[in-house]
Amino acid sequence: NINEAFWLSDAAMGNIIYISPACWDMWKIDSSLRWEDPWVFLKSIHADDMPAVLAAKKLLLEEGVVYSGEFRIICGDGEMKWIGGRAYPVYNHSGEIIRFAGVAEDITVHKTADEAIQKSEAKFRSYIANAPMGIFIADSNGRYIEVNPAAANGLGYTEDELLSMSISDIIDPSNVDIGNQHFYKVANEGRAVGDILFRKKDGSLLWAQVNAVKLNDERFMAFCQ
Repeated sequence: NINEAFWLSDAAMGNIIYISPACWDMWKIDSSLRWEDPWVFLKSIHADDMPAVLAAKKLLLEEGVVYSGEFRIICGDGEMKWIGGRAYPVYNHSGEIIRFAGVAEDITVHKTADEAIQKSEAKFRSYIANAPMGIFIADSNGRYIEVNPAAANGLGYTEDELLSMSISDIIDPSNVDIGNQHFYKVANEGRAVGDILFRKKDGSLLWAQVNAVKLNDERFMAFCQ
């Protein structure tokens, strides 16, 4: 009655002893096919993922290496699903392998969400990288964790150099208190706008309007122009 698919084979992996109903439902395959081929559900694995799964099956059979991984399947109705699978040997009291067992879970929703997040993050980073104004992202201590090329070029530093620095390192000493007040306002009120005097790497001064927002308790973003 578990939602995950479960199977159990003999020690030679020649015969399937048991396949749970959830397996046939997950794969959308007629359970009567098991009499034609006990490993019929393996044939539904996506061609690109098949070599890795078969290699893992070989290791499991020959060396008892536990398998834990993800792969795609093409269901009986043509739908593609992501499956999270685990297969392992079952030993007797003498330490001999007497069975192999496996559990499979439909993780399509999670994989789809992860892919959407990755695409969103890639788009976000593209916007930052190509923005004409300087963009700084700092942590709760004011240390930079991400900057864009415009920010680095505007101050004469490399991006790596800025990522080893904090807000107070680039503000002119005459404006450090103003910069600190600006940061505290963002932390407490969620947003702040103000003009701050920065000192570039070569020692020259740069006035910039800083529009900063609080993303969360650990992340703060500033747009500098």
